[in-house]
Amino acid sequence: MFTDITLPSYERYFYNKRTNIYGKSLLEVYNKNPLSKEGLKWFLELGYVPGHLTLFEDIEVISEFHIRKLKGNELKMETPFEIDALVDSSLHEGKSRKQLVTEGGNLFNQVIDTLYSSKEKHVVLPLTSGLDSRMILGGLLACTEAKNLTALTWGFPGSYDYETGIKISKKFGIKHHALNIDNYQITETRLMQFADASDCSVPLFDHWPKDWVKKIVDDLDGSLWMGLLGGTLSGSNLPHSFVDNPLAGFLKSNQRINSVISLSAALLDDRPTIHDLNKLIANFKTGNSDTLDVYLHHHHLIAPTKIHRDLNYVLPFTDQRLIQFFLSLPLEHRTNRGLLRDIIVTQYPYLVKFPSNRNGGVRFGCPWKKTLFN
Repeated sequence: MFTDITLPSYERYFYNKRTNIYGKSLLEVYNKNPLSKEGLKWFLELGYVPGHLTLFEDIEVISEFHIRKLKGNELKMETPFEIDALVDSSLHEGKSRKQLVTEGGNLFNQVIDTLYSSKEKHVVLPLTSGLDSRMILGGLLACTEAKNLTALTWGFPGSYDYETGIKISKKFGIKHHALNIDNYQITETRLMQFADASDCSVPLFDHWPKDWVKKIVDDLDGSLWMGLLGGTLSGSNLPHSFVDNPLAGFLKSNQRINSVISLSAALLDDRPTIHDLNKLIANFKTGNSDTLDVYLHHHHLIAPTKIHRDLNYVLPFTDQRLIQFFLSLPLEHRTNRGLLRDIIVTQYPYLVKFPSNRNGGVRFGCPWKKTLFN
C-alpha cells in the first residue's frame, strides 16, 4: 500500500502474454510458464532480473515510475511520469555551494514536514549508519518531537549499522527496536513468502526480518519511512568513470559477484552484453547513469527486496521536487554525495557526531575514525 499517490510509485504489474492476464504480482499471472533463459542469464549475472523481463517465459513486468490502476483486466496509466522530464540543467545556474546547501536543506525539511503533517499513521524509521535514514531523522526531528517516532534496526550485535541505530535513538529518546537477526530463523515458509513478495526476481537469502518489522509497524498502525532513491539522487551511482560510459559502468557495478567470475557464463555459457542492455532500455529517452540506476537497479532489485504489498510506506526521496533538485545539480555537487553530506552537516549538526558508513563501516572503538565524515 502506498501512502501518497502523488509520488512516483514503486508498484509493479505483471502481464502473461500466453493468457492475456494482468496482475499485481507474478503469482497472480503465473500459469506453468517455463523458465526464461534470458531472464535467468540476467539473474545469474546481476542477482536480479532487470527491465521488462522475469524469470519466466512470456511473463513481463511493468514497473517504470508511472501511477497505474488495474481495472478489470486492463492496466490504465493514470499519470505518466519520467525522471528525464524533471532534469533542468539551468535550474541551478549561478548558485553557490552555500546557496544550494540552504535551498536543498529547506526543501527537504518542507517535504518531510508535509509528509508528516498529512499522515495519520505512526512514523517507524529503519535507522542505520547510512546517510539517507540520518537525513530523514533530521527532517523529522525538525518538525516533531522524538517521542512521536519509533526507530528500528536489524543486524548482528556489534555490527556498525546495528550499534549506530541504538546509539542515536538512545541519545534523542526515540523508542527503538533492535532486531538481532541471529535469532531470525530462515524457514521454508519464510523463503516462500519472500519469493512471492519479491515476485521471484531477487535472491531469496537477500531478505530481511520482515515478519518482525511488519509486527512492529502493524502494532503501531504505522508507516515505514525509508530512504529509497536517496543514494541515486545524491550521486552514489556516479563514479567519474561511469559518466562517459554508463552502460559498461552499469554492468560492472551491478555484477553480482565480481568482474572475474560470472555465474551466467559459468552455468549457461552465456552472459549479458551491452547489446543486451541496449535492448532493455530501447524505450528510454536517455540511457545515462541515473535512468539506468532508477529504472533498472531500483525498480528491479531494491523495490522487490524492500517494498512489499502488505506494508505501508512513506518514501520522501521520491518527491518530484527533490528528484528535480538533485538530478539537476552540476556533477561536481553530486560526486561522492557531496551536497547531501553538506546539507546534513548544516541542517542537522547534532547528528554529525554519530558514526556513518562513509567511514568504511568500522566498529566503535576505532580511534582513527570517530566522526561522521572523513
